[in-house]
Amino acid sequence: MAQERLELTADRRCRYNFRHAWKNGVHAVLLAPLDLIARLCALIPPPRFHMLRYHGVLAAHANRSGWRPACWPESA
Repeated sequence: MAQERLELTADRRCRYNFRHAWKNGVHAVLLAPLDLIARLCALIPPPRFHMLRYHGVLAAHANRSGWRPACWPESA
């Protein structure tokens, strides 16, 4: 979050200006300070939560499904 794009308005609300306008023309969001903090807190992952997920052939259960041995040859 860029601090240069965050400003406090005269009515004590936080205005965050986007770099590019959305498709519907919105170029800023206006939030109460506590609403802004709540949205920022929602972006923080819980402790010991893995952010990287593997799907398909690289997933942990791909060994049991038979896909991974079919994709990679046996080591010599």
